[in-house]
Amino acid sequence: FNAVGWRLAFPPEKAASFSLPELIRLRIAGDAVNYLTPSATIAGEVARAAMLNDSEGGEVRASSVLVAKFTQALAQSAFSLGGIIAFAAQMPLLQGRERLAYGAGAAFFGAVILVGAIEARFPAPQRAPSAPDFSWRDFGAMFGWLRYHYRSHPARFAASTAFFSLGYAWGAFEAYWICRFIGVPVGVQT
Repeated sequence: FNAVGWRLAFPPEKAASFSLPELIRLRIAGDAVNYLTPSATIAGEVARAAMLNDSEGGEVRASSVLVAKFTQALAQSAFSLGGIIAFAAQMPLLQGRERLAYGAGAAFFGAVILVGAIEARFPAPQRAPSAPDFSWRDFGAMFGWLRYHYRSHPARFAASTAFFSLGYAWGAFEAYWICRFIGVPVGVQT
C-alpha cells in the first residue's frame, strides 16, 4: 500500500519510469534506514530518492519523496484522528470525551489551515519546476513542487493519501493477527 502511495506521488507522465517492485524494495530499504538512524525519519527519505533509478532527474525523484512524505503525514493524521474519536466514543467514564474528539478534529483542521498558509506563501509554479529551479536548500522550491502536484494532480494526491491510510490500516490488521498467533487475547475493536 505504501509503495502504491509513493507511486501516486509521481506526476503521471513520470510514474511509469519506476516499477512497483523497485518502489517496494526502496520503501523497505528507506524504512530500515529510518528505523536504524536517529534522523527523525528523514535519512530514509533521502536514501529512497538517491536509490531510485536514473531514468528521471533528481528533481523528479526528490519531489516524489517529498509529496509521498506529505501525503503519508496526512494519512497518519487522519488515521490517528479516527482512532482518537473511536477511543473516546468507547470510554463512557472519560470526562470530556466530546472535547477530546472535537480537539482532535480541530487539530487536524488546524493542520489543513497551516498547509493552506504555506501554500499561499510559496506560490505554485505553472509547470513542474526544472532542475535549475530546484534545490533541497530552497524550501520555496520544495513547497512549489508540493503545491504543483497538489494543484495539477489532485486525484493522485488524494489517492496517495488514501493508499498510505490503507498502509496504516494494514499495520493494525497485522498487529491484531500477531497478537492472536502468540495467544494474546485482543478484540478487533482494540
